[in-house]
Amino acid sequence: MSIWIKFETLLFLNALTGSIAYLFWRISNRALSRYQAARHLYVGLKLVILLFAVPLVYVWLFLYFSGRGGSWKGYFMTATPAIVRASILLAVLWTAGALRTAFRYGKELYLESRMQRFCREDTRREEQVLAQLCREMEIKKRIGIRKGTGCFSPSVGGLFRTRIYLGDKSCGEEELRVILRHELLHCRHGDVQTQRLLLLLGILFWFHPLFWSGKLYGEYRRWSEDCVDMSMLRLENKDLYIRVLLKTALACVEGRHLAEATAAENESDVLRRIEKMKNLSGKKKMTGAVMTAWIMGTVLFGGTAVYASGSGVVSAYRAIAAATEEAEEAVPQTLPVYGGYSLDSADAYVLMSETPSEEMMGLRPYWTVGANMREISDGFRAAAGAGITVNVSITPEDFNVKVGIINPDGKMEYIEASNGIAHSFTAYQNGIYKFYIENGNGTEICASGTVKF
Repeated sequence: MSIWIKFETLLFLNALTGSIAYLFWRISNRALSRYQAARHLYVGLKLVILLFAVPLVYVWLFLYFSGRGGSWKGYFMTATPAIVRASILLAVLWTAGALRTAFRYGKELYLESRMQRFCREDTRREEQVLAQLCREMEIKKRIGIRKGTGCFSPSVGGLFRTRIYLGDKSCGEEELRVILRHELLHCRHGDVQTQRLLLLLGILFWFHPLFWSGKLYGEYRRWSEDCVDMSMLRLENKDLYIRVLLKTALACVEGRHLAEATAAENESDVLRRIEKMKNLSGKKKMTGAVMTAWIMGTVLFGGTAVYASGSGVVSAYRAIAAATEEAEEAVPQTLPVYGGYSLDSADAYVLMSETPSEEMMGLRPYWTVGANMREISDGFRAAAGAGITVNVSITPEDFNVKVGIINPDGKMEYIEASNGIAHSFTAYQNGIYKFYIENGNGTEICASGTVKF
């Protein structure tokens, strides 16, 4: 279950960080409304989407934990019985929701691809114009064209090979160039790949309001179109471009394109974009100072949010684990515990028999662990599901040390405390385990106690 606990925690951390980043993006949207900032806000929204996918600090965090069996300072990723039960329930609910969302997306993608199979009309004229535009725009990627009644509106997509889909309506060469250039700009901006990523995130984060409501998906489609519009105004005649947009919106059949970027989804969206382009002349261009302040604010707010959310989740998890951990016996004052392993003066484990011999009884029952040193026991065999109970006393009492076990796969689990340490680890697989004490202090310590399994 440790894998599921890590996966669920990572999903929650990513969802929390992405949500905070989206909130800051919305605030930026309002603050920069008087500037010509479509390109910057479009890139900012892409970064929000990436924060849902791979916050690098959490990748590092989990790599750090993986070297210690998923445990940190005693509790983070510790699988208490209550946490395991909750994790199983969440795993079932998440899997059911993810499968349902994946089935719905898969069905819609299949219907789209089935309709596009009818796009088989002759496209030699369109291919010639496309080849010329690709040379002008220095696009070396091979892009095909499909044309016919199965295409709702001009769009670019394709799961494996990128294609531009055109409707069955004929148009002049100037209009065709405008439409194809629009779709090629979507290719250059990576909109098709980003929309595929959004589909995957929609499956992973089906429980998040931004995904199940389609809000983030709709925001990205709008801003990707706005960004392309701003680029088209620099490359094409404004009146011609607006006329083509209106004609395309009136001629197309409205439909949902899950993994495609379209020229026009519907008439109301096109009217919004035209109004935005008309108002563009009245807006200021972003100065270097404004851009620098916005970038610094984004980095500062984003970094603070990641740190705060990560620390908060770690603290909350530790509190839950501590509250749900089963009560342990007090640390024994005398050493012998039969049927387990005991520390001795030779810095190694000695297997105690049910009736300890005089030789065993004569051993000094403690380890001396040097400053900044780690002492590791010989291996002992434990079965999957078995509890490995550790009771250790530390001298001096106010020194913090790490006490833990090394799993058969080499990963370490530990708790960090001072003096009386009582903890029960769970063996998650059959194999040879080792016990260890790590002293990170500048002075040697003495440790005495027992390990039972």
